[in-house]
Amino acid sequence: RLTWVVGQAGIIYGLLIITLANAVTLLSAISMSAIATNGQIAAGGVYYMISRALGPALGGSIGLMFTMANTISVATYTIGFSESLLDLLADVIPGWDGIVVPQSECSVAGCRDNDVRIISAPCLALFLFIAFAGMDWVTRVQKALLVLLIFAQIGRFQ
Repeated sequence: RLTWVVGQAGIIYGLLIITLANAVTLLSAISMSAIATNGQIAAGGVYYMISRALGPALGGSIGLMFTMANTISVATYTIGFSESLLDLLADVIPGWDGIVVPQSECSVAGCRDNDVRIISAPCLALFLFIAFAGMDWVTRVQKALLVLLIFAQIGRFQ
């Protein structure tokens, strides 16, 4: 999304946005490290750390923002995955031209949106089932995805 940010905001403002985002991430990581080293973290992860460190009132309001941010991030990551998968299918499968409407026949800019929706909906349903299964399954899936990403990075160098 770096090129999109620069295209929308310009080079100067794009670099400013990216620098500010990196600064917020750095400060958040340092703060989380300080909180995490103060004691044992029980079930609940990041929200547990925030609510115990800041108290119920402030921790609850920040927890609400944290939940909203996670909800939005799942949506944007899923859309990014779907768009990347469509690009991959176009590169790997000869003659691939979309799921619903072939891109060559598409006269409006949003023709690819339905293809993204067709891929995103089952992905979100899978995420929902994993979330309902509980944190134990979320941790198992994260470990499997980590192994998959490591093998993908090793495969890049071959």
